[in-house]
Amino acid sequence: MAESLLFSIAEGVLWKIASRTLHEAAAIYGIENQISELRETLTVIKAVLLDAEEQQAKNHCLQVWLDQLQDVFYDAEDVLDELKCEALRKQVLSRYGGIYGKVCRFVSLSNPIMFRAKISHKIKEIREREFLPIKINSVLMCRVLTMVCHIRDHEI
Repeated sequence: MAESLLFSIAEGVLWKIASRTLHEAAAIYGIENQISELRETLTVIKAVLLDAEEQQAKNHCLQVWLDQLQDVFYDAEDVLDELKCEALRKQVLSRYGGIYGKVCRFVSLSNPIMFRAKISHKIKEIREREFLPIKINSVLMCRVLTMVCHIRDHEI
């Protein structure tokens, strides 16, 4: 059950990244490249999930890693939601705020420059989690070794 939940979470986050609203929000803040890199990272993780979920019953370490991956997807979803909310807030203020609103926005902690830096940093943190590349590579290596052993068994 947990594995199908994780896969569903991954699908949902990738769906959010593909949404038009998120593309518009990313364009507003000039972080299209970071969003694209995040999408690539999460797509690779999702692909590895299928094999990892099949092997988790035999490997406790893999179960711990899958739990950590769930946190990665939740964190990514939080960042995407924050980006969409800020873009919507900016649209509302630009429609209904006068010069006073523009000055307050620039001086406030949520000005576009600071917000872009904050979101970029959060995306970078997600992509550079120390366990991601190591575990993805080791799971892929396990998959290759399993296939090699399977081929050898059939040859003998």
